[in-house]
Amino acid sequence: MPQANRLPETRTLLIAATIVAALFSFWTYDHGRRAAVERRASAAASLIAGRQVHVHCPGHMHRMFLKEIHEGSVRFNADGRPSDDTKLSGGACDGLRYAFDHGATMNLQCLAYHCPKELEQAAMGLVVLAHESVHLRGVMDEAKTECEARTHVVAVARQFGLTEIATKPLAYWQETDWADMLADQYKGC
Repeated sequence: MPQANRLPETRTLLIAATIVAALFSFWTYDHGRRAAVERRASAAASLIAGRQVHVHCPGHMHRMFLKEIHEGSVRFNADGRPSDDTKLSGGACDGLRYAFDHGATMNLQCLAYHCPKELEQAAMGLVVLAHESVHLRGVMDEAKTECEARTHVVAVARQFGLTEIATKPLAYWQETDWADMLADQYKGC
C-alpha cells in the first residue's frame, strides 16, 4: 500500500533550496546592476532635462515576453508636457551598462570603421539616452530632438566616465553613421 503525504528526501530539499538560492542571487545581482545604471543614466538625463527625471531599463521578464520596437520612449500628456521618466530598450541599457563598467577605458576610434558589438552598443546607448533626455526637456518633434541631442551626447558620455578623446568619435558617429540609420522623421539637421 503506497504511503500518503510522504515528505521529499533531504537531498531533494537541499537541491531545490540550492536552485532557489542561486536564482535569487542572480536576480538580486542583476537588479542591483540595473539600478546602478539607471541611477547614472537618470543623473545624466536630469542634467539635460533641467529637472529631476528617471530612466528605466527593462528586467529579464520584460525582455523575455515583450518585443521592443523603439530604443527609447518618453510620454507626453495632452498639453505637450513630458513625463518625468523614460523607458529605454534592453539593447540601449546593455550599452549603458557597458559604458558604466568600462567608460574610462573605452576607445571609440573604431566607430570610424568597425567596432566590437559591445562598443557599438555602448555608443548606441549613449546616443539614445541623449535623445530621450531632450524629449524629457520638452521637445516633441523627433528631428529637432535628434539635432539637439547631438549637442548633449558628449555630456552624457562624460557622465559615464568616457574621456574627452573617446567622446569625439562618438559625436562624429552620431552625426554620420547613426544619422544614416535613422528613419526619416528623425532627420533634418
